Amino acid sequence: MKMNILIENSGYHLRNLGDVAMLQAACAVIKRIQPEAQLQVFTTAPDRLLQLCPGVEALAPSGQAAWQAAKYFPIPRRCLPLALQEWIFRKEKDFKYAQPIRALGVLSKRADYQAHHAAKVEAWIAAIEGADAVIVTGGGFFTDAFGSHLEGLLHTLCWARAKKRMTAFFGQGLGPLDDPRLRRLGGVALREADLVTLRENRQGLALGTELQCETQNWLTTGDDAFALLTSVPANPAQGQSIGINLRVADYSAISSGATAQLAEALEAVRVNYDATWMPLPVDLCPDCGDSVKTLSLLKKESVSAVYQLPETPMDLFDLVGDCRVVITGSYHAAVFALARGVPVVGLAANPYYTDKFNGLAGFFPSGLRIVDHSKASVRSELLEAVTALWRISLSDRLELCRQAQAIGDSVVGAYKYFMEELFLRIGLH
Repeated sequence: MKMNILIENSGYHLRNLGDVAMLQAACAVIKRIQPEAQLQVFTTAPDRLLQLCPGVEALAPSGQAAWQAAKYFPIPRRCLPLALQEWIFRKEKDFKYAQPIRALGVLSKRADYQAHHAAKVEAWIAAIEGADAVIVTGGGFFTDAFGSHLEGLLHTLCWARAKKRMTAFFGQGLGPLDDPRLRRLGGVALREADLVTLRENRQGLALGTELQCETQNWLTTGDDAFALLTSVPANPAQGQSIGINLRVADYSAISSGATAQLAEALEAVRVNYDATWMPLPVDLCPDCGDSVKTLSLLKKESVSAVYQLPETPMDLFDLVGDCRVVITGSYHAAVFALARGVPVVGLAANPYYTDKFNGLAGFFPSGLRIVDHSKASVRSELLEAVTALWRISLSDRLELCRQAQAIGDSVVGAYKYFMEELFLRIGLH
């Protein structure tokens, strides 16, 4: 039986190797379960999608943006205060979210909509209507810091529900989410989804309960990337480099102006072990990605001679193979390391990253320590954490690999369950 599945993912540009790993895992597992399934992915990088996920069709997400931008209330706005314009814009989007079919009927009669938005919106809706299910692959975007992306994605799911299509969230990291409007919209999508799986059972379940979701029906599988990383045999890494990733961004609490103290602390750790750095970039943005920021804080001569910028998740996984310990401000660099049996020091100085790393530590209690990089004592705490993890035995590293395999199996099991439910739903029509 053929089926068509539409996939929303964390990043449309496919430059984040964590997002890519979760997307590749979803596509590979679905194809393994149902080889005839037709998969479509929203992306602005169709060539890269073809390289990473052969046979998967790329769809432009521009229709989603056009739908949100279309003006529902026919009132002049240029003379209104900016705050009032923004309030009207939010109300328009809220109405389109609450009653999409009615809103489309009104908009379709407007000349400005037909001139500027209709073609893109119609193609976007047609893709949703042509799908048997719309799923969202894993990520940590269900939070205030990524509210714009989250809201657009929720509008896609809104139309899926309006068209009576199955919906599912896989491998989600939920929260912190304090914006009342995003909580209201997100709560609707989570409550009406046919399946929700989480990558941790701390913050996600608590937020789901706050949003009045029936969380007893949710599954905690762990991060979807483990399904990809454990699908190929790999022995625990026994390298001598220290893996390093610095996520310099507002949401990571590692600001450009506060990196000098951290750089000094990191160099002290490296010198203590007479090791080389192995950069582990996850965000490949050429201007402000992990590689740019991380390398700018390291002495050139301290970087491993075998390092080269990874292009795919498995390239990054190979780099981890030269590491004995990983220090990271990026969640997914930790995921890649633990899947290879490499213990991790997670850098966290805000609730967003503290929750993320604590959730991961719940699966790997002996393999992950968290250090607040904003504290004056960061140097001594980093050295203490690395020393403890540097010494763990080969059997302990094997246990990390076994724990990663269990997560990968759990992720695959969740996709199998959803596909069985989808097969039954299609078979009844």
